[in-house]
Amino acid sequence: MAKTFSEDLAEDFKNLYETKERYDTIITVGKEPNVKSIHAHSVILCTRSPYFRKALSDDWAKRKDGNFVLSHPDISVLAFNLILGRLKKS
Repeated sequence: MAKTFSEDLAEDFKNLYETKERYDTIITVGKEPNVKSIHAHSVILCTRSPYFRKALSDDWAKRKDGNFVLSHPDISVLAFNLILGRLKKS
């Protein structure tokens, strides 16, 4: 059975996330010893989430070496992965 355009596009975005190619956002979550830095793409996050649209705006976002940098030690790695998974299904 042939894939639909939206299935192909979803697979392309998944591959982009997994390879970390051309990321422009680094989100650090968790507390020691369970800290993880996640590399993501602001355009996708902002398109999928009102929270990230605000968090990555000029009013909130910090930049370092050309990347948006967010730190959320109060969110566990597991919880953040669930949040990202939910964004994919919205």
